[in-house]
Amino acid sequence: MIAAQDSYINDTAKNLFLSNEDEQIRKLALDAEEHQNFINSLQNKIDRQASEIDRQASEIDRQASEIDRQASEIEKLKKQLNDNGINIG
Repeated sequence: MIAAQDSYINDTAKNLFLSNEDEQIRKLALDAEEHQNFINSLQNKIDRQASEIDRQASEIDRQASEIDRQASEIEKLKKQLNDNGINIG
């Protein structure tokens, strides 16, 4: 009511409202930026972990291939021993 009667008070009230609104907008923007930084940080961590899992999976595949190769070599050697009259079981 007083603000409606006095344009100076009305203008001051509008400025205070806009100032407060600007501060709220700045806070929302900062909160959104902080949230996005957090999401980016999590995504980077997920990406690093996925790369590490891929690296480990490749290493497991390499080791499995090596085990298969060695098992094949063992069977070949067992056959040679058996063919030469040496039975090892």
